[in-house]
Amino acid sequence: MNTKVKISSIIFLSVIVAGIVYLSFFLDEQKPDSIAVIEMNGNILLPKDIYYEFAQLNDKNVFPELSAKLVADRLEKHPYIKSVDVLHRGSKLEININEKEFAALLFKSQEQVLITSYGEIIPVLPFTRQMNYPIINEPKLVNEIKHFKSAYKHGDIVTGLKIIDVVKLLNADLYESLSEVDLRDGKDILVYFSNFPYPIVIGRGNEIRKMIYFEKLWQHFAGKELNGILNYVDLRYNKLIYLGVDPLKDDNYR
Repeated sequence: MNTKVKISSIIFLSVIVAGIVYLSFFLDEQKPDSIAVIEMNGNILLPKDIYYEFAQLNDKNVFPELSAKLVADRLEKHPYIKSVDVLHRGSKLEININEKEFAALLFKSQEQVLITSYGEIIPVLPFTRQMNYPIINEPKLVNEIKHFKSAYKHGDIVTGLKIIDVVKLLNADLYESLSEVDLRDGKDILVYFSNFPYPIVIGRGNEIRKMIYFEKLWQHFAGKELNGILNYVDLRYNKLIYLGVDPLKDDNYR
């Protein structure tokens, strides 16, 4: 009985070893071809050659030394990139870039930064293009803005982001024309839209509720001549909306 058990064990172990050897040989034979061509898609904010240069992919002579994982790791370190999908087809590496989603372009004094949809502060890099985002202008800050940190630490920036978000949720057409939320360093907030020349004066406090009121008013004015003669809409007063038909003067909203 013991002899039979030993023989069975030896046979079982031999089968496992043979299987491992076979798999090792098989997997070794299935190694992908070395990379000769790299094709990139999905880039919007920056030209392809800028991403190639960042990931050290501008020299085709080094392509055979690269792997799909190494290329993806390099690209995902770029501040604008959220993730990278790679597909190795023969000697070609196909790259699809997924850039971060940005909510706003922030102006403070002479500095410009981008803010992602989840609040990360990203520097505006050279050669950036198609920055068609609402502007948050001159927030009142207690601490300086730091790159790659959260914008949610700055209360006035959060106020600007909330205004942008509520417009986006309320009305897609109105959001498309939203151009600027001017926080005016702590003074009364002005909101500008590209499809009409007058500012929306919302003051401070209850900003979301006031933008809801304005969206209803905007729907009522759509296509009417009154929209063309207004100089401002003032939402600072409780349950009242003032329509300015005289030339707007600074002391009307300071």
